[in-house]
Amino acid sequence: MPSRPRTPPTTIWLYLTGDLWKRIALSASILVTVIAFAAAIQPLANGQIGPLDALRFMALAVVPMLQFALPFAAGFAATLVYHDFATDNEAMACSAGGVSHRSILAPAAFTGALLAIVIYALTTTAIPRFFGRIEQLIARDIARILTTAIDRGDSVTLRDLTIHADRIDNLGPDPDSGAMDRLVLTGVVAVATDNDNRIEVDLTARRADVWLFAAERFNQPETRVVMQLTDAHGKQAGAGAVDLSQHQLGPWSIPSGVRDRIKTRTAGELRELSANPDLRPMIDQKRRELAAGLAARLYEIELADAVARDHRLTLIAPDGRIDCITRGLAPDGARWSLLPTAPGEPIEIIRHADNGEIRRQHARAASIDLTVSAQDAAPRITLHLEQVRSADAQGEAERAQVERTGLAPTIEITTPFFDQPSARLIEAADRLRADTPADDAAQRIASLAARLRNSITHMQREIVGHVHERYALAVATLLMTILGAILALKLRQSLPLTVYLWSFFPALVALITISSGSNASADNLFVGVAVIWSGVAALAIITAREFAQLRRH
Repeated sequence: MPSRPRTPPTTIWLYLTGDLWKRIALSASILVTVIAFAAAIQPLANGQIGPLDALRFMALAVVPMLQFALPFAAGFAATLVYHDFATDNEAMACSAGGVSHRSILAPAAFTGALLAIVIYALTTTAIPRFFGRIEQLIARDIARILTTAIDRGDSVTLRDLTIHADRIDNLGPDPDSGAMDRLVLTGVVAVATDNDNRIEVDLTARRADVWLFAAERFNQPETRVVMQLTDAHGKQAGAGAVDLSQHQLGPWSIPSGVRDRIKTRTAGELRELSANPDLRPMIDQKRRELAAGLAARLYEIELADAVARDHRLTLIAPDGRIDCITRGLAPDGARWSLLPTAPGEPIEIIRHADNGEIRRQHARAASIDLTVSAQDAAPRITLHLEQVRSADAQGEAERAQVERTGLAPTIEITTPFFDQPSARLIEAADRLRADTPADDAAQRIASLAARLRNSITHMQREIVGHVHERYALAVATLLMTILGAILALKLRQSLPLTVYLWSFFPALVALITISSGSNASADNLFVGVAVIWSGVAALAIITAREFAQLRRH
């Protein structure tokens, strides 16, 4: 008689699958709550969020923490379910009835595969968005930072200004100035330092009004801070002792804590970002800096040609016009020197004020700095004069150095660089380096192009690393679930927690290597990807070896 085909053990599968999902749900709920609470402790203790915001933080953190909670919850639940199945001799009965180990482990494999799909879907869609909302919640709220610190009696440092006050009151939005918050401080001590950490301002004041304005720079949110001191006394660099009824400090721009990180972008956004790196604010900022450098180079060339033709450099000043009589412009390091009309002759500077007044000056040497703003693409010139003699109705005067800032050229040039993508700007910079002498300006442009190119390369590697991280995390979830079930069947004489530890440590190492490799991929893509998959490969080898031993015994 022909043998009947073996029917699948549907009852056993349904029983094990149902028990697995119940225990996974319970374990994951506990784990994700504990992890979310632990993540909220630090920003709550630092005063970045309040008690109500801490609850919101925990609610938002539940979804991102699933990528860490679900793999361990699945492994733990599989260990418990299959350990009970083995200690109750149900696994032995199934084997005696002809049910293979592969059939017994099928519910674990199915559950692990389904969880792997869920985790991959979460890490590529929902989790990045929740990470972004969490970072917005704990972003630098300057009003809260000031209020919390001063109420505790601590000092607050904003950029180069350190503030201490006896009391602070938050008056909320100020409709008159448009500020999102207005703070009033009493008993104020304000100390400002320069880049070399030297004290520039050391003042005490009876009162300080602080206005906080919402602003944006390079598509990134920031807070602009303006402070006005009332009845201020103290010292100021260059002025000695000061006694001021009103004194304004700032404005300062304080970036928000929201960071444009790759992990806060979905899979679709990563593909779009990889195709167009300029969509990332930090890349776009460096693109605009390179565009500004190329535009400045074009302005310098056109300006030098115009001066050589007209023997005159005409600059627009805030209060009128400045004419410099010169034979031409010559590069001098980062500046352009004005050549005298004859050897040994001074350079004549004629200042035309808006009120019709004309003033003449003679300088032994003169030079200009030309820069183009990366924000508004506007050229700005600084005029440097040395050994300047001027004559007016009061007589003659001589100064060692004179510097005029905020000047603009009269020529207008269409600079298409700001509308071009990074790739074309880098090509233009490479052509410029090949076609022009290696002067300071060309080296500066080459440096800006190298920074932009390195940033794009770094970001592309980071994207690839995060994509591999998401795939590896899904595969690790599948292996952790299967390994927990295999070890539970194999070590049925041991305690469940002891059995789980044998799968927990390899799983922990796998997750550590996944995270470490993702971080390292930005610097070295090959090493980063190898580290990402090394822990997963080790976990797969352990799982295959344990299953082979289970089948033999």
